[in-house]
Amino acid sequence: MTIADLSVTVDDGKTSIVPGVNYDTTGLGVGPSNDYTVTVTNNGPDTVTSFFLNINPGAGLTWTGTLNPAVHGSVGTLSNLGGFPFNSWLWSGLSLASGQSAFTTWTYSIDPNATGPITLTFTVSPPAGTTDTNPANDSFTDSDTVTPVADLAVTMTDGKTTVVPGAINTYTITVTNNGPSTVSSLTLTDSIPAC
Repeated sequence: MTIADLSVTVDDGKTSIVPGVNYDTTGLGVGPSNDYTVTVTNNGPDTVTSFFLNINPGAGLTWTGTLNPAVHGSVGTLSNLGGFPFNSWLWSGLSLASGQSAFTTWTYSIDPNATGPITLTFTVSPPAGTTDTNPANDSFTDSDTVTPVADLAVTMTDGKTTVVPGAINTYTITVTNNGPSTVSSLTLTDSIPAC
């Protein structure tokens, strides 16, 4: 029987996210996305050759890609076990001795309508024949507050350069959201000067 204390951490390097902003540096993202560095450490005493990862993305996150660990200079091979939404993985091809870690990046798209907080939880579990002696460090959640930001612009035109006093005139008012976050409502005030 193999005995190992596996632990996992998840970190996106920030504590706050603006919906609609693209934080992706991997090129794996679809639209505005965020990168998460996931690290699994074997605290020993025995060497492990594989482990499982189960992922629970919170509301507002959708998986768009995972980097091969070798891209980061890490070790092993990742295999998806469940198809979309790609929440179950096997990390194999390892010889992870006590004190060693394996790490790579997962990328998730961020819903521009997200209200937060944005959370992503990873849970590591050992393969058959291996006992994990400390389940308290088997799960880790990265949590970011959501701070929507929008650039609202307004224009108004009647399509004319001259008007006839006493005639009815129609004005078209256009409000544009230049982003990056989605706006669900706004207040528009039209001040009409005295004639």
